Amino acid sequence: MKTQMSRFIARASMLTTLVCAASAFAQSSEVTVTAGSPALPNVTFLGSGCPAASGADVHWEGASLVVSFGEMTAEKGQGVSLVLSRKNCAITLDLKTPKGLSYALAAYSATGYDDLADKDTRNVTLSNFFQGDGDTGTSSSEAVGPVADDFKVKHFNTLSTLLWSPCNVQRAQTFNAAIRIANGGDRAASSTTTLDNLRLYFIIKPCSTVLR
Repeated sequence: MKTQMSRFIARASMLTTLVCAASAFAQSSEVTVTAGSPALPNVTFLGSGCPAASGADVHWEGASLVVSFGEMTAEKGQGVSLVLSRKNCAITLDLKTPKGLSYALAAYSATGYDDLADKDTRNVTLSNFFQGDGDTGTSSSEAVGPVADDFKVKHFNTLSTLLWSPCNVQRAQTFNAAIRIANGGDRAASSTTTLDNLRLYFIIKPCSTVLR
């Protein structure tokens, strides 16, 4: 009984830290969290942007879960297949939550590098859903060339767009990150975009049922 209670307290503390981090992120572009990092969730990767041995991984930095990519680069240009103008990675997380609590993605940031020819467009999209649930959250960001610079995309979910994990039922959540380059001018002109990492920030709320 003591062991179960200790695990509950540890998980509740971890998720409370996530709440604080998400709240801070919503107010500032920089988040500093001194609390210890919680255990990593079970994670699987699938997609053209994160093939096996690509180096894709996840780690905690304070209370933000960081997904790092090794080969998430889209490109276009003379002799380059259209297939290479799109890359995606489906990241499935099995994040354990204590009984009586529900969590949702509150915000995320994405960083990478653009090298876009004149009028070419880069699009970064992130969608997420819980397995067994028909609801999907989607957001995207664009940039138009010419540009050759680092980029940072930020997105904050509103109360109406939050997708909450089901209460007292363990369901994995999948995040599909995708990048795409669309031709806007010279088809032969070279353009590339690289997605380096995602930072995911979560919030929690109590379920309507009483904790026992």
